[in-house]
Amino acid sequence: MDSRLQAEQILKKIKSCSPTKTFKPLDHSESGLCFILIYLDEAEREVYASEISEKMKISRAGVAKLIKKLIYKEFVTKRVSHTDARKEIINITEKGRIEACKHREEVMTFIENLIRKVGVEKIEKFIDLAEEIKNSIDQWIENAYELHILKNKMTLQLLEWKNREIMEHL
Repeated sequence: MDSRLQAEQILKKIKSCSPTKTFKPLDHSESGLCFILIYLDEAEREVYASEISEKMKISRAGVAKLIKKLIYKEFVTKRVSHTDARKEIINITEKGRIEACKHREEVMTFIENLIRKVGVEKIEKFIDLAEEIKNSIDQWIENAYELHILKNKMTLQLLEWKNREIMEHL
């Protein structure tokens, strides 16, 4: 079977299983809040808002919105660093620790049920395969971006040559 036909069949399977719908329950708006709570609960040191942003791979503004919600729920507190006024230190409250423990337990129960239904070997294979696919996609995007930059540089070079040629004729 040729690769084009295989690609079409894979695309059809992806569309039929609706992966974004399948994983949507794991990626609801509360998941960011839960991540922060669990991360803070497991940290044995001060945690800066910028560190949370890096770990979650989202903007500082996005983290600020989540932290604001957590402060409103009294799960965390925020204070300015004594050593660097530009940095905010986020601390989990006792109420936040209880909530983090509850969410951690929900996640563990979900994973245990998944293991019983699917099996740990299949889950591990799925994770490994998903990582391999993600790395391939990331590499493709990086190459496409580099190619785009190269095309822009070549276009600029051609324009410069054309301008010189026009100027020489004047």
